[in-house]
Amino acid sequence: TENLRESIKQGSGQPNLNTEIVKSIVFPGPPRCEQDKIVTEIKEAVAKYKLLTDKAHGFVSLLKERRTALISAAVTGKIDVRHWQPSDSNMRMEETA
Repeated sequence: TENLRESIKQGSGQPNLNTEIVKSIVFPGPPRCEQDKIVTEIKEAVAKYKLLTDKAHGFVSLLKERRTALISAAVTGKIDVRHWQPSDSNMRMEETA
C-alpha cells in the first residue's frame, strides 16, 4: 500500500489515478473454483427462498379464498354461527395481533 500511495502522490489533495496505476494494483481474492462454488451456493439459496416465498403466497391466497367462502356461508345462512365461541388458541392469536 505504501508503494501505491507513493505512485499516486502529487503533492496536492487530489491523487492522480490513471489506468496504468489502477491496473497494476493486485487485489487478493479466492481462487476461481472457490468463487464458482460460492456463486452456485448463493444461486441455490436464492432458488430455495423463491420457492418458499411462492408457496407462502399460494397459501395466503388459499386462506383468503377460504375466508371469503366462510364469510359467504355465514352471511347466507349455510352455516350457523350464532353460538360460536372462540377457542383458547383463537384468543391467544387475537391478543398477539
